Amino acid sequence: MKDADRHNLQAVLNAHGPLCFSKDDLPTEDATAHKFSIQAIMLVAIYPKNGGAWALGVHHCAKNHIWTDQERAFFQEAGRRLGDGLNSLLLQRDLLERERELHQSQKMESIGQLASGVAHDFNNILTTILLNTDIAKFLFDDQTDKEFIEIISEIEKAGKNAASLINQLLTFAKKDILSPEILDVNLQIEDFKEIISRSVRENIKIEYNLGGNLPNILMDKSKLNQIILNLVINARDAIEKNNGNIIIKTSSCFIKSKGSSDNMPAVCLSVEDNGEGINPNLKDLIFDPFFTTKKKSHEYGSGSGLGLANIKRIVQEDMGGIIEVDSKLGHGSCFRVYLPIKSEYTHSRLTHIEIEQDLSLKDSLVGTEKIIVCEDEPSVLKMVSRLLKNAGYHVIEANDPLIALSFWRSDPIKADLLLTDLIMPAMNGRELLEEMRRDVPSLKSVFMSGYTSNILDQDNGHNMIENYKLIPKPFSQGQLLRAIRQILDQ
Repeated sequence: MKDADRHNLQAVLNAHGPLCFSKDDLPTEDATAHKFSIQAIMLVAIYPKNGGAWALGVHHCAKNHIWTDQERAFFQEAGRRLGDGLNSLLLQRDLLERERELHQSQKMESIGQLASGVAHDFNNILTTILLNTDIAKFLFDDQTDKEFIEIISEIEKAGKNAASLINQLLTFAKKDILSPEILDVNLQIEDFKEIISRSVRENIKIEYNLGGNLPNILMDKSKLNQIILNLVINARDAIEKNNGNIIIKTSSCFIKSKGSSDNMPAVCLSVEDNGEGINPNLKDLIFDPFFTTKKKSHEYGSGSGLGLANIKRIVQEDMGGIIEVDSKLGHGSCFRVYLPIKSEYTHSRLTHIEIEQDLSLKDSLVGTEKIIVCEDEPSVLKMVSRLLKNAGYHVIEANDPLIALSFWRSDPIKADLLLTDLIMPAMNGRELLEEMRRDVPSLKSVFMSGYTSNILDQDNGHNMIENYKLIPKPFSQGQLLRAIRQILDQ
C-alpha cells in the first residue's frame, strides 16, 4: 500500500462518519481520477465483528458533486448494513477454513497412525536383516570371499535405503527420534557440499551465497541435512532443460513469533532454481503427503511425495519456523526456510539417544554382566541375544514382558541391565523397568524402538526415569554394544 493510500485509509478509520472529498482534494492519484473522470468521493469505515476494519467508497463521475447530509446518512447506514453482511461472509469463510484444517488434521493423524504401525513392524524386519549382514561381513574375509561380501553389501545397502524411507514416514508421523545440537548452518552446508554435488546432474551448476556471521541454531543435524537435500533434489527435478542453476543462500533475518506480534531472530535458508516452476493450480498441494508431480526416475530421492511434507513438519512443528515458496511457471521456484534461533522441540521426541560409529566385534566393547533381553519379535530377540552372547554377556531371553518379570523375580542374582523393546503388548518397556526397579532402584536399561513415543517422558505421578539409553531400530551391532557398555560403565 502506498503512503498516500495508507494515510487516507487511516483518516477514514479515525473519522466518526463519512468523509467527503470534492474535485480539488480527491484522495487518489491524478491519473486515476482522470481515467475514470472522478469528480467527487465519499468514504466510510466498515467495522465487521470478525476481522479488521474496511473502507467503503462511492465515486461521483458526472460532476463536482456536493454531498448532502441525507446522502451522508444514507451512505453511513449502507456501510453499517454492509458491515453486517461482510461479518457473516467472513465468519462463514473462517468456519470453512477451520473445517478444512480439521479435516486435514484428521487425515494427517490417520496417515500418521498408519505410518507408525508400518514403521514399527518394518523396522523389526530391518533390524534382523541389518544385524545379519553385519555379522556375515565380520565372519567372512574381505579378500577370499570378495564376491560374497559384495552381495552382502548390496543387501545391506538396500536395507539402509529401506530404513531411510521408513524414517521419512516417521518424520511425517512425528515419531522419529530427535537429537538436537547447536549448529552453524553455513558450516553444515560446507560439510554437505559433496553430497549435494552428487545429488544433481552434471549439467546443473550449484552456486552458494552464504551470509556472514550467522547465529547458531538448536536443531537435529540430520533434519537440517534432510531439509537441504530435499530442497536441492526438488530443484534438480524441476530443471528439465539442458543446463540449469541452483542457488543456495543463507542470511540472518527476523520473523514473527507464533501467536505474537514480536519479532524473533532467525536464519533464512533458501534454495532457488531456474526450472519449470510450479503450476499455480498445484501450489496449495505441494506440501501434502504423498503428493508428487515428479516423473518416474531412478535418481535418488525422486517421487516419494514425502519430501516437502516432511520439511514443512520439521520447520513448522519441530522448529516453530516458517516455509515459503515463490514460483512462476516457466521461470523457476524459490523455497525459503526460516529457522528461529531459539526453538523448542516437541518434548516427547527428545531422547537420551546414543548413535555411534559402527564397531566390528574385533573392536567391540565386550562384557560379562547379566542382561535380560525382552523383545516380542522372535527374529530380533534371537539376533540380539546371539550378538550379546558372542560379546561375552550372560543373556536371559524373554519374548514377553510378563515372562521377563517372572525371570527377574525368581532369580536371586539380579541382572545388571534390562535391554527391552519399548512398545510391546500387555506392558511397555518403561512399565517393565519400573516394576523391576521396585526391587533394584539402580537397575540400568537400554530401550530399543522402531519409533519414539512419549512413554519415556510421561511422569505418571513418579519421577522421570533415569539411567537409560534409547537406540532406534534398525541398529548395527556396534551401536548396540557401545550403548550397553556406556550405560553399564556410568
